[in-house]
Amino acid sequence: MTYLGVIPVILFLIAFIFSKDRLSNFFKVIFVIGIILIFGKFTPLYKLFYKFIPAFSLIRYPVKFFFLSAVSFAFLVGSGWQEYFKRVKESDEKLLKFIKKLFVATFIAALIFLILYLSKKFISTQVWNYFEHLDLKEKFTKFKYFLIFNVDFFNFRRLLLFFILGTLCLFLGAKKKMNLTLTGVFLICLIFIDLYGGKNIEVNPVIKKDVFHKQTPNISFLKKDKSLFRVFTSAQMNKSNETLKGATYDLAFAASVDDLCPNRLIEYGIYDARGYFSIHNLNYSKVLNIVDTSPSPSS
Repeated sequence: MTYLGVIPVILFLIAFIFSKDRLSNFFKVIFVIGIILIFGKFTPLYKLFYKFIPAFSLIRYPVKFFFLSAVSFAFLVGSGWQEYFKRVKESDEKLLKFIKKLFVATFIAALIFLILYLSKKFISTQVWNYFEHLDLKEKFTKFKYFLIFNVDFFNFRRLLLFFILGTLCLFLGAKKKMNLTLTGVFLICLIFIDLYGGKNIEVNPVIKKDVFHKQTPNISFLKKDKSLFRVFTSAQMNKSNETLKGATYDLAFAASVDDLCPNRLIEYGIYDARGYFSIHNLNYSKVLNIVDTSPSPSS
């Protein structure tokens, strides 16, 4: 999940619409190319690159190209603020019309936010009732879907709130009801709170240092063996580890470490038998597949 913030998107749109200098146009093109490549085989451009550019087919995931769009996005956000600042000083009518449209969108967003906030319990109950009637083998799967919905529902309301605050700030600045420097300071504060605020569920989760470095019982047991070895986890355990389970994020993280979750053992210098590779060795993959499809490891 790559979350760039709500307010930066607004500034990005201002740059995309109003910034006409060569450097901004260059980053607009790079941004679009990056977005197209992210979609991989679903766009014709990627297929052309894949077939005709040497070594391009060795790149593991098309989503890696997001860095092109992310860098371009960051530049265009800055360019958007620069363009906004300049045009507000010049009392540019085109920008004012755009900001007014945003303000109307803000009013609509505020109504949606109010409705969703007042009816959140009713909506959650209806969604749970829907999941309850789904024909799923494990009850936990229903709970997992419900948890994902609640996280997305919370974050959508949160997104609306920051959109409202950010647009209101830009509107007051454009109308010269607020000093432009103060407008910039408020926007930076809102962006910081949006990205690093305490209740940004699934946006930028943080973990305490001591929890990250703490050795769980299974890790402590494995660390007693000073020889060179690798650990192997079953396909079922890997599937289970895809979801963090625990009363808090810290406890859930610790539990995933104790279950030898892939990518979390590097902290302890423990090697995973599955490895981590972009180009698979066919024979080794066949061996792993035999183990994964067996009734039990001993068979």
